[in-house]
Amino acid sequence: MKSLLYAATTMALLAFSPALAQGYVQGSAGGSFAPWLDIRGVGYKMNTGYNVGVSAGLRLTHFLGPNWDLRGDIMHTQNQYECCSAHLGGTSFMASLLYHFDIDSKIEPYVGVGLGGVAVNYGAMGGSHETKTSFGGQALAGVEYPLMGRFSLFGEYRYVMAKTTNFQSVGRVEYKTHNVMLGLKLAL
Repeated sequence: MKSLLYAATTMALLAFSPALAQGYVQGSAGGSFAPWLDIRGVGYKMNTGYNVGVSAGLRLTHFLGPNWDLRGDIMHTQNQYECCSAHLGGTSFMASLLYHFDIDSKIEPYVGVGLGGVAVNYGAMGGSHETKTSFGGQALAGVEYPLMGRFSLFGEYRYVMAKTTNFQSVGRVEYKTHNVMLGLKLAL
């Protein structure tokens, strides 16, 4: 719970910082690909998955240089599995540090890492539903392309994982997702 509170506080500070002239907000949606649902060491194939997310960030020009961002992310994923009408989802709250590569092009690639909390939820049709929050992390890579004015389009890949969670109904469950998303960014 402390990780969740820390991540939410970080996002609030990012969103309402007095340095908003260098800030941005963005929204995204896409596909979520968790290769399997691992319950007590047994893997089950995924049928479908999706993700949606929002972010707020600041360019750290005065602290680390013009290529660095500090970003707070909230992302929700939901995955359905063919084994047992089960779903595994998560809402992650991450503080991330990103580096943008200057390649003398309108396309701007970037990479980043983040830490925070993940509220992992598991449920089965006609069975129990449980949510537990644990420590998590993410690695991401993307490209950004300027549109008009203060808007830009971005495509991003994120690998999100959380510490193995123990649910009363099924025992140990691993949460690891591969996410591909497309989004729109507004510079403030």
